[in-house]
Amino acid sequence: MNAPTKPLLIFDGQCAFCRMWIERWKTITGDTVDYVTAVDYETSPDPPAASHPAIPAGEYKKSVILVLPDGSCLTGARAVFTALGKTSSGRFWLSLYNKVPGFGATTESLYRSVATHRDEMHLLTRALWGSSVISPGYSATRWVFLRGMAVVYGIAFASLFPQILGLVGSNGISPAEMFLEAVHAQMGGAGVLYYPTLAWLNPGDGFLTGLCIAGMVSSGMLLFGIIPRVSAFLCWLLYFSLVVAGQVFLQFQWDILLLEAGFLTIFFAPPGLFRFLPDALESQRAVRWLLWLLVFRLIFMSGVVKLSAGDPNWWNLSALSFHYQTQCLPSPVAWYAHALPLWFHQASAFFMFTIEIGAPFLIITPRRLRHLGAFLLIGLQVLILLTGNFAFFNWLSIVLCLTLIDDGVVKKLIPAFPLKRTPTTTIVTPLAGRTAVTADAAFSPRRRMGIIGRALMSLMLLLNFNQLAGLAIPRFWWPSPVAMFSGWAAHFYVVNGYGLFRVMTTKRPEIVLEGSYDRTNWKPYGFRYKPGDVSKPLPWVAPHQPRLDWQMWFAALGDYRSNGWVVNLAIRLLEGSPDVLALMGDNPFPERPPAY
Repeated sequence: MNAPTKPLLIFDGQCAFCRMWIERWKTITGDTVDYVTAVDYETSPDPPAASHPAIPAGEYKKSVILVLPDGSCLTGARAVFTALGKTSSGRFWLSLYNKVPGFGATTESLYRSVATHRDEMHLLTRALWGSSVISPGYSATRWVFLRGMAVVYGIAFASLFPQILGLVGSNGISPAEMFLEAVHAQMGGAGVLYYPTLAWLNPGDGFLTGLCIAGMVSSGMLLFGIIPRVSAFLCWLLYFSLVVAGQVFLQFQWDILLLEAGFLTIFFAPPGLFRFLPDALESQRAVRWLLWLLVFRLIFMSGVVKLSAGDPNWWNLSALSFHYQTQCLPSPVAWYAHALPLWFHQASAFFMFTIEIGAPFLIITPRRLRHLGAFLLIGLQVLILLTGNFAFFNWLSIVLCLTLIDDGVVKKLIPAFPLKRTPTTTIVTPLAGRTAVTADAAFSPRRRMGIIGRALMSLMLLLNFNQLAGLAIPRFWWPSPVAMFSGWAAHFYVVNGYGLFRVMTTKRPEIVLEGSYDRTNWKPYGFRYKPGDVSKPLPWVAPHQPRLDWQMWFAALGDYRSNGWVVNLAIRLLEGSPDVLALMGDNPFPERPPAY
């Protein structure tokens, strides 16, 4: 009798629970471990058990058995961790078992408990995972996500295109050229590092407009899968340049969310020249996890900051009774939502907190619970989308939540989805030529991450941890190198903090801009979308964002000393700047600008 050339895991083939999880382990270990049922092992003419006694038949009912090449046997949790530890992803758990006090004893106890209740665990497994615990993969999901990101990028660039000159053009409210000159005057050459933007090359009107046009072209390339990784990088670089040059007008949470999601999209996109159709090549698992972590931070932090700010309107659940009226650009539905009774607003706030604080934890649960979490989060975004004009924020949030859904759901929703499959592979054990492993066709090969990629992902994890830790740990307690690195990385918006409506505004102050020729007769300027004339209906605006209208809402909550651009706006109106007037609604002085 000969010892096996590689670890051989023997399991009870008549146990449905065992068969489900063995199929999962096969996809993880590949050809590093052989698998065989107890019946096949016992009926083999030459079982590889040279240096150990025969295994009692009843032993298979209690535990899987791992036969090692030296002939020794392992059982229980140790056998499982040792088998999975033959792969890079499983070594971490094997290390915990061997080195962390109490971990081994705890897992062995759990293993025995599961083994004695296998029928119940089989029902629980089917409830949480479905008919199979093998991951259906995320190739279709990635395809949908990349198209969603391309559409959001396209909307962002197209929305900004007609506004960029009025906002930061040479005759705009806050010219980018003057801003960069001021940065250079104060910081010298170091200004490029703290305010990196392609606009340093040329802050003129043509170049700024060209960045928007190039962004729309790049988003189209990403949509059609033309050099997807390069086009994703171009989208990020161009929008990042516009965010920096756009100053206060491009500092909204959805702007920085698009940059963070877009940065990860660069590594999530497949390589190659033309990749329009989805394929079976899986993306880097680490990047997908970072996208999930982004979804977690976005939603969880949005809920936590409302409570941590101590606003009594959130704590007593009455905030939504103000929100629909006081938000920047209410939608037509917001008028009806505002008219609902207080108990409904309080129930809605409770429902919102339940999802924002609770649902993100479903991300780390089995697939069916994770899918439930995804649909809850998407449903919340749809409700927000219907009652407010928050630019592309809700659409982008939905696209991010789609990464939580695997190919199995995509294929059920879209049966004709054109997903390519990898060929089915089989691995044969040395036991009488029996087939021990059949890799599921949906299990797609993954690319290995290089040293640079691992270092980058490690830094991203550090920044993510800093953001979450910041909710409870004051930043001045952080080690100085970590604080310095986090501060420098903040200039690139690769990992950001989130949390809209930290404090609920309960009143709606408005700034009215008026002009006059004689200081006696004054006429008001109108805005395109911001509520002003109460006789006009509330508009649908999103996913377009009228950025001046939004900034006027914020300015009304402060004063001119903290919103210097408002003074610049008044100056441009006195000059009659066509670019700035194009951002406005009604111009009461069509022939010549006012004197005052």
